[in-house]
Parts: sequence; structure tokens; C-alpha cells
Amino acid sequence: MTRILPSAFLALTLSIAPLHAQDFDAGMRAVEAGDYETAFAEWMPLAEAGEARAQYNIGVMFANGEGRPADQAEALRWYRLAADQGYASAQYNVGVAYERGKAVPVDYARAMEWYRLAAAQDHPKAQYNLGIMYVQGMGVPEDNLTAFDWFLKSARNGYDRAQYNVGYMYDTGLAVEEDFSKARFWYAKAAQQGHIDAQYNLAVLLDYGYGGPEDNPEAVRWYLEAGTQGDADAQYALGQMFDFGEEGVPADNETALLWYRMAADQGHPEAMGSLGWMYDTGEGVPEDNARAAEWYLKAARAGDMYAQNNLGVLYENGEGVPLDEAEAVRWYRMAAEQEYPVALYNLGFMYAGGRGVANDMGMAYEMFLQASEQGDGDAQYELGKLFEDGTGAPKDLLRAYMWYGIAQQNGSADAGAAQQRVTALLSESELQEARGKVRRCEKRAFTGCK
Repeated sequence: MTRILPSAFLALTLSIAPLHAQDFDAGMRAVEAGDYETAFAEWMPLAEAGEARAQYNIGVMFANGEGRPADQAEALRWYRLAADQGYASAQYNVGVAYERGKAVPVDYARAMEWYRLAAAQDHPKAQYNLGIMYVQGMGVPEDNLTAFDWFLKSARNGYDRAQYNVGYMYDTGLAVEEDFSKARFWYAKAAQQGHIDAQYNLAVLLDYGYGGPEDNPEAVRWYLEAGTQGDADAQYALGQMFDFGEEGVPADNETALLWYRMAADQGHPEAMGSLGWMYDTGEGVPEDNARAAEWYLKAARAGDMYAQNNLGVLYENGEGVPLDEAEAVRWYRMAAEQEYPVALYNLGFMYAGGRGVANDMGMAYEMFLQASEQGDGDAQYELGKLFEDGTGAPKDLLRAYMWYGIAQQNGSADAGAAQQRVTALLSESELQEARGKVRRCEKRAFTGCK
């Protein structure tokens, strides 16, 4: 799960490049000490004398309300004076003013002009913002390839957000050919500077072996970097890795529980559902169906289909919640609407038994069919039974044989014996035809099987 391109970065910061002028150095020391009044007093004479860097820093102080009340118009006036002398950071900030409407009306064309002047001097944030304007079509036609070119220039100048965006574009094939190896390279550059989304996306590529060898310990390292900064997706991924165990990462239920809880506390649906599962099965915690139901409910309300199905199971069996088959059906249906095959099977079973809903073998057939087409062996077995018995579907022993055979391959424990039972009822020619149906259904990936 990769992250989208971030919006433009617009922070205004003081120049830290020293000048030879004693008064300028004194101003820098005052800023470092938090004494903005003294810095302002040191820099203002230099700014009035035409010193571009002092003019820029006076502009920043007015913009940020440092040593003076904030005044965007006055800030822009000083930026312009420095920008007109070719000072790149001032040109960038004038561009920001026009892009965001700070003391001037929004004017993307003027913003582009100033960004281009700063970008021509290799100002990385100006290059980055030009890329953002092309991505978003701000004052120019949307052009992802041109955006990529600007991001790449900024990335080569060390700007972490641009490095992330270059990685993202290689990762997703946006405007350039998909290249996970290059995505890894640029994500790593940004990740090493603390960019959270880059850390997470780099971990994903390492986790799944995209763009290079799978490296689970290294993936954990970067998930940890992002997770400790509060990234819920990274926290959930850590929970998964320690829950199931990976090569080089031993399973550790207690650690998994810790990370799931951190992500769940931020409202991460899958993490809430995983916490429910751990309480449901007693993994890393004492089994507690009531606590499981609480977490499943939170995840289910957030739309997690696995939690919706599992909550339905608890209601069907009266575990941790009152037995309520109608409520079970309600949650199964929510998960089934997301085409979750287990929920489709469970809902079909409820229709077939008239549990929590009126008996309806036609609906049972539809649910079992949808689950079967996704490879669910239990649903395929039930579909075979419907064709064998002629309930909910026309009696058809050839199709019963077909679904039993496929169900057996997909792990149904009862399908083998059922297929043998049907085999005894078929002639040799019918059996050959039924075997052909199995092969064709497999080639069709279980869809459209007749």
C-alpha cells in the first residue's frame, strides 16, 4: 500500500548562510539565541542598505511574527527587494506568496515565474513546487512527465519530499516506466532523512521483494522507523510480521499485540480486526470472546469485511454476544457485499438453513456460486450438493461431480467421498464428460463453469 504524492511544502525559514559583515553574524547569533529583537536591529540597517540576504531574513521575520507583529505585506515587500537581486530563497518565497495568496491575489502564472527563477539556481523547494504545480495542473496543463523532471532535479539536490515523489512515481508507473529498483533507491534517500511515507513504502518493497531481494529484517527496520513516529499502517504491518512470523523475523504474539494495539488506537480498521482475532483465538492474550466482539465491532463499523464476517460468526454461535442469527446475517451480508468469499459462503449457509432469514435455496445457490468462483472449497462443495440433490438448482450429476472435484482440490474434506458417490451413478461416457468439465472449470479460474 503506497502513499500518494504530498502537496507543496511552503515553510519559510531563515537563511543560515553566513555573511562577512559583522552585523549580519551578530544577527544570526541572536536568532540562534531566540533574541529576535536584537537580530532585527542588526539586520535592518543592512537590509535598508541593499543587502539581499538581510532583506530576505527581515522578510521572514515579518512573515513569522518574529521580533515584530506578523505582516505578510511587509514580508513580501522585503522578499521582492531580495528577489530582484537574484536571491533564490527570496524568489521562492515570492512564488509561495502568489501560489497561496499571501498579501497578493492568487496568481499561479506569477508563482511559476518566481519558482522558475529560483529553480534555475537549483533551489530544491522551488523545483519541487514546480513539480507539484504540474501534477495538480495549477496554472499549467496537468503534465506528470514534466512534474517528474522537476521532482528529479529537486531530489538530486537532496530534498526529501522530492526524493519520495520520484520513488512514488517509479513505484506506481506514474509518467515513467514502473521500476521498483529505482523506487527503492529514492525511497531510501528520503527515508534516511526521516520521511515517514518513504520509510513505510520502502519497507513494503523490502517486505514483498519488489525491486530486489525480499529482506524482512530490513523491512522491519523501516516499519519501526515509521511506526515509532506514529504511522498506523506501519504499526499494523509490524503487527502482521510478528503475528505470523517471517524469515528472519520470529513470530512473537506479545509484540504483535503491542503494535496492533497502537494502530488500533488510531482507528486502523485492519488492526482493530486483528486485535479481535487475537482475543477470539487466544493468541498472545487469554481467549475473551467479549473483548473480541468489541474490537470486531469497531473494525466492522469502519468497513473491514473480515471483522464483519467474524462478528457474524460470534452472533451465529452466541460467543461473547447474545446468540442472534438475524444479527449474524446482517454482518455476513455487509461482508458479502464486499465479495468476501467466506462471508458469501456463511450467508448462503444461513439462507439454506433458514437461520436468521427466510429459507431461500435460490439465494443460497447465488451465494455459494459467488464464493465458489473465488475458489472457496467449502462453497464449491455445497454447490455440488445442490446440483446432486436438485435443490436451489436443477439436478445435474455432471456439474455435481465437477464442483466436488474442484472442492476437493481446494481443501474440502468431504468433497472426495461425495465425488465418489456421484461417480457410481455415472456411465463411462458421462464420467469422461464430467472430468472434462473439471478441467475446463479450472482453466476458467472457476468462473462460468457449466
